[in-house]
Amino acid sequence: MPEMFVLAFIGFVVLIVFLAIYAKKKEEERRAALAAFAAANGFQYVAGSLSDTLPGGFMENLFGDRSGTDENRFVSRFQGFHPFGQGHSPEVKNLIYGRKDELDWAIFDYSYKVTTSNGKSTQTTTYPF
Repeated sequence: MPEMFVLAFIGFVVLIVFLAIYAKKKEEERRAALAAFAAANGFQYVAGSLSDTLPGGFMENLFGDRSGTDENRFVSRFQGFHPFGQGHSPEVKNLIYGRKDELDWAIFDYSYKVTTSNGKSTQTTTYPF
């Protein structure tokens, strides 16, 4: 009986490792496809978070803006539109940006967090868009 428990546990660990590797591979494929799309359409592509992508900060490089965090400054451009302005700790990843047909384009993955507390425990939920 203990052998079955050990085998089941090992199988579970192997499954978790396999799923993590699979998810990472799919994310790499998605980023490669986004980079190809951006290049094919004359846009710039920034993988990862804005804050850790460009030296000096994304917004400073893009707009010469030096106030606040890159995510907060970038997201502030979209205030009034759902889900921007919700929660805390906004994060922008996989940004495709540029100008085409006299319009500025910004396509990106966005998430924010909401933290709730009942006095005994605190829970933070991330909402991806």
